[in-house]
Parts: sequence; C-alpha cells; structure tokens
Amino acid sequence: MNGLRQLMTCHFHEDWRCEYPTVVEAVRHFLDLEGPTVVRDAVQRLDLLLTSLDDDGLRREIEFLGCAVAPESGGVSVRQ
Repeated sequence: MNGLRQLMTCHFHEDWRCEYPTVVEAVRHFLDLEGPTVVRDAVQRLDLLLTSLDDDGLRREIEFLGCAVAPESGGVSVRQ
C-alpha cells in the first residue's frame, strides 16, 4: 500500500473522528506510527496530486484513496 493510501484509509476512514479529535492529531499519529519511507511516499504522492489536479479532481482522488474527511465542513478548502 502506498503511503498516501495508507494515510487516507488508516487515519481518515469513515470513523476517524472516533479515534482522533482533530485532523492534526490523525496526521501526528500517522507521522509517529509510520517510518520515514512511508511518510516521504505520502508527501510525494500528495504533492503530485496537488500540482496535477484541479480542486474537483483532487477531491475525487482523495475520496478514491479512502479519505472520509470533508474539508469544507472544517472551513478549509480541499487544497488546505
């Protein structure tokens, strides 16, 4: 499993709020749990998506990867 998919499916699944009080806490747990290779892979893949997709495409892709977070509900855009 690539690093970005691992972040999305393991830390931002549909019940993520039961495990983490905030998005920041979920990301911190990912950083603490995974090794540098997985984290680096997630960052590289996310950077690629951010530079190659518009907002709608980015939203579709992160949903496809298993992310159950709706950024707009937290007052931020999908890019933030």
